[in-house]
Formats: sequence, C-alpha cells, structure tokens
Amino acid sequence: MIDLTKHILPDTVEVNGETYKIETDFTYWIRFSQIAKDRKAKITDFDFIYIGKTRAFNIVDSKPPEDRAAGFLALLGFYQPKEECPKADEDDGDGERALDYTVDGSRIYAAFMQCYGINLIRTPMHWHEFLALLQNVRGTMLNDVMGYRLWEKPSGEKNAYENGMERLKEMWALPPTEEEKETLERFNSRFD
Repeated sequence: MIDLTKHILPDTVEVNGETYKIETDFTYWIRFSQIAKDRKAKITDFDFIYIGKTRAFNIVDSKPPEDRAAGFLALLGFYQPKEECPKADEDDGDGERALDYTVDGSRIYAAFMQCYGINLIRTPMHWHEFLALLQNVRGTMLNDVMGYRLWEKPSGEKNAYENGMERLKEMWALPPTEEEKETLERFNSRFD
C-alpha cells in the first residue's frame, strides 16, 4: 500500500527489532517471486535482497539478519503489502493463478507502455509503485489473458460463446507449478 502522506516509499524491513535496508526495484522482487516458487530454494537464496543493516540511516554492514526465517517473513510482508480494500472474502475463489511475472513478462511490459508510456526495461521502479500500476492497468491484452484464465463456465447447456471461452482458457493457461506437478504425479502413481 502506498501512503501518500509520506513522500517516500519504504526501503527497509524490520527483523527482530533491527532495520535492514533492502533492494526495492521491481526486478529484484520478480526474482524473489521466482525463487519463492522453487521448492528446492534455500532460505539463504533470498539474501540478495538485503543491502545492509541500518542504524539511523547509516549503513552498518551488508549482512542479512541472522534469523533468516524471520527475515523471510519480513521480506514476504514487503512483497505482498497489505491493502485495506477490497476486503478479502474467506470463500473468495479457488486460488487459481491469473498472472505469472515470467510467462506474462511481454504482456506486462506492453500493458505499462500502453497505459502509462513506461518502458519497464529502461525505467527503475519501486516494487510497491510497480504493483500499484500493475493492479490498475485496464483495456490491455494482459487484462484479456487474465480474464481468460479466471473464466468459469456456468452450469447448464453450452453455447458457442462458452465453447470459445473454454478454448481461450485452455490456450492461455499458465504452466503448472512444481507443487502442482508433484501432486499430479502422486495422484497418477496410484493408478500405475
């Protein structure tokens, strides 16, 4: 969440009472999301985010926190800033993924160019700024593709529109995550 009463975006996380300066550019946080999806990732794989521990805005050192688990939770809080609206509904969706920063990279790039005239290749941008802009793009191919992925067929008899939407949903489906692949393999192994 961006606080407009402050003229600066956060560039630190707090871990066990200590403040650590972190990288804020969106490219680092897209990499963070890729590592977070990797089931083989180690907690130390996230150390690249830390710039250094700070005291009164003076960098003391460039070490990540000793408590890497608490550090990861702090980084996760920065990665997924809390939003006041809309209120989350406990029965809200089935957790279906509509966006992948890697797979949809060209569509994200094009959406920023189309909506804001921002070249993401050449423009450094704070992660929270990137998220605010990304969440508010409208009328782009990215929006269309996300809509196809989230489309749910209604019950009852199919018509030509629903057949077409099912086909688009299938065509634009994101590749399965490692966790989804493992679950499918375990399920299929029961029938071997």
